[in-house]
Amino acid sequence: MSKSAFYEKIGRSFDITADALSKVFNPVSRKLSLLGALLTFIMAIIVLADIIMRIFFHSPIAGSLEFQQFLLATLVFFALPYSSVNRDHVSIDLIAPLYAPKVRTVIMSIFSLISAYLFFIIFWQNVIRVFVHIEDNEIGIATGLPLFIFVIITVLGSGIVTIILIIEFLKNQAELIRQFKNPLPGFLLTYVPAVAIMILPSLLKIFSIEMHPLTAGLVGMGFTICIMLLGLQIMFALGLMGFLGLWYVSGNDTALQIIRMCVFDSVADYFFCVIPFFVMMGFLCFRSGMSVSLYETGRKIFGQLPGGLAIGTIFGCAGFASICGDSMATAGTMGSVSYPEMKKYNYKDSLATSCVAAGGTLGILIPPSMGFIVYGLIAEVSIGKLFMAGIIPGILLASCFSVIIIIRCLIDPSLGPPQPKVSLLGKLYSLKDVWPILVLFIIVIGGIYMGVFTPTEGGGIGTLVALLISLVKRTLSFKNLITASIEAMALTSVIFGILIGVTILGYFITISEIPMKLAGIIVALPLSRWTIFVVILLLYVVLGMVMNIIPMILITLPILFPTIVGLGFDPVWFGVVMVIMMEMGQITPPVGVNVFVIASVAKGVSMSSIFKGVAPFIIAMIFVIFLLALFPDLAMLLPNSMDTLKPISG
Repeated sequence: MSKSAFYEKIGRSFDITADALSKVFNPVSRKLSLLGALLTFIMAIIVLADIIMRIFFHSPIAGSLEFQQFLLATLVFFALPYSSVNRDHVSIDLIAPLYAPKVRTVIMSIFSLISAYLFFIIFWQNVIRVFVHIEDNEIGIATGLPLFIFVIITVLGSGIVTIILIIEFLKNQAELIRQFKNPLPGFLLTYVPAVAIMILPSLLKIFSIEMHPLTAGLVGMGFTICIMLLGLQIMFALGLMGFLGLWYVSGNDTALQIIRMCVFDSVADYFFCVIPFFVMMGFLCFRSGMSVSLYETGRKIFGQLPGGLAIGTIFGCAGFASICGDSMATAGTMGSVSYPEMKKYNYKDSLATSCVAAGGTLGILIPPSMGFIVYGLIAEVSIGKLFMAGIIPGILLASCFSVIIIIRCLIDPSLGPPQPKVSLLGKLYSLKDVWPILVLFIIVIGGIYMGVFTPTEGGGIGTLVALLISLVKRTLSFKNLITASIEAMALTSVIFGILIGVTILGYFITISEIPMKLAGIIVALPLSRWTIFVVILLLYVVLGMVMNIIPMILITLPILFPTIVGLGFDPVWFGVVMVIMMEMGQITPPVGVNVFVIASVAKGVSMSSIFKGVAPFIIAMIFVIFLLALFPDLAMLLPNSMDTLKPISG
């Protein structure tokens, strides 16, 4: 048999094995994801029952919080496999698109192999944890339920993710054989770096390369950034570097023990239940068509103004932000609705696209905001206060965007011609279509503000109310319910996947003392605190160009937050300012991920045209930041007023 025939046979065997495994595990992953969505609704029902029992009978359900955190860990590891099948996990696509096909195949082979290595370690260590729980007969403090039952789900989920990554590796290897006349160099370029990365701490010890923990931490962070820029998904990059760093600094046994201890515990936290609740609420509203109603109402109210459709889009984005909580989702959803309508009325591309890209940034500022939720959880700041803090700046920013549009269209009327006037009665009548969003916002945000329930409970209530409204209006088909559930689980697992990676990396960073050392150095600089503040904000603008806001917060906040506190800035106020600056990065060249989203919606519109159009909106965001610095009460008025209210709930 010739060499080429031999390699071709190996390639076919890789393909056959990958296809056989995919036929089994892809459907299983989808079913587990749907089961995770079902658990979200069950958790929401438990929240509702607990609130009723607490308010009306002064007797909350015993053990409900602990049970929900166990269900949360279960749904996360039910959802992770399917998001891995679809490659939903976040990556930085800055350099990867430039790869030649052969280079891309080799690099993706390395990444899939080292990612499988990480999740095999998670799988292996949680198998050990299951037996430890069984041997020690460990049970939940409040529920009395055996802990091993829920850790088994972690074993199941991480095991399936490992297999899915192996499937991806086999497909990459089969493709490598097809691309290389002689695949041997390709194999060497794959296995040698991959194995070197897997045993990197041992190699450093073998070659007597000793580093102080701080130096190791800085080198590790640099290596993490490099592999993320090369295209390794953020979740795997963070987790892998955290494990390797712990192995180098503290030894292999300690690193494995931390993996065994932290992965399940990092997601089994009641306060993190707020994430799947608000994500599910947003996708239910999206799939029930509320975004279309929002835009139509905005069009009728503002259409007669110069650039009125663009202004309607801005306030449509603001309305959708109040139920969605994500910038890219807001931009993509409202863009698909509003861009064709503006083109129909002869709006210039630069305005039609840029107003959606800028309006989408409101998705992470106007509550409920996933950015505020993650910020609050990591910084241990009140999520309820963060929600309140975002309302006035969000309205102010939407208003500034609208003023920018009017000024631009007065200078150049061809940008956005005004539309025929709609009668006052017609405008009022159009409001009937947005009552669901208004009701949802009042119930969730009003309940949190008045102290009726916590943000976590508000998310559960919002999920049930969104589902109920959709069923009453008959705007959510069973097919769309399934789609919304799968999409919600995908985003939830992406967030928690990054959280798992950040948790592992966090142990390494803590041992290296980077956060405290960095805080000390920055605070000691002979610069005013406002100068340092501006430098930190500029960092977030740069990061915002290449990264979504959630991983940005998860990666940077544990490192920079001690500095912010040391400089004397209010954590709630800083959360608002930081979010706006991050969102500025989402529309700032040369990258600007929101602009990429709009470019995918507005086919044929050049990136330069969109970036040119967003420039005035960036000026508006800087202006709002300036106002918040001069008048902090713009952000702090509502949060501070919460302290004067007596909570209704006990």
